[in-house]
Amino acid sequence: MKILIVSQTEKTAKAICDLVKKANSEACPFFCFSEAIARGMVLDEYYDLVIINSPLLDTNGFDLAHMIATTTQTQVLIIVKEEYFPFATTELQPVGVLAITKPIIFQYFEQMLYLTNFIKLKTDSLKRENFKLQNKLEEARIITKAKCLLVRTRNCSEEEAHHLLEKSAMNNRLSLKEVAMALLRRES
Repeated sequence: MKILIVSQTEKTAKAICDLVKKANSEACPFFCFSEAIARGMVLDEYYDLVIINSPLLDTNGFDLAHMIATTTQTQVLIIVKEEYFPFATTELQPVGVLAITKPIIFQYFEQMLYLTNFIKLKTDSLKRENFKLQNKLEEARIITKAKCLLVRTRNCSEEEAHHLLEKSAMNNRLSLKEVAMALLRRES
């Protein structure tokens, strides 16, 4: 798990790093100490998780958390003082940022890391499923377009057009989509 820790000082970054490694020995943490550098790092490279220890040297970190959550696939966990927790959850929770309060209690921190990993796995699974469904929809669209072309040019029913495509696919050992695409290319 590739993690970016954004903190005001090296000392707190290392303390958070120790917590991360205690919770997940396979984690690979990187550090930076300002929002500007963090923005560049996140845009240049993929991280599974960004942990922001608010406040930072140049800002409170809320804008950074919002930017990462809305423009990347990276999970974001922000650590805030207790008085800022209601604001953090109200402003950042809708875009998928998780918040935890200071002082950090290891048990809660570990649960948050587990939760961010679970969310990532679930999101990745949903993206794969969405990709499969989009491909099926595209395939159905191409096949339907080819059937409509056959109905127009060969004066046959939709069922007969489908049968012609299936027969051609079987005879040529191609998928229905490949046959439909070839037909559409020939006729265009």
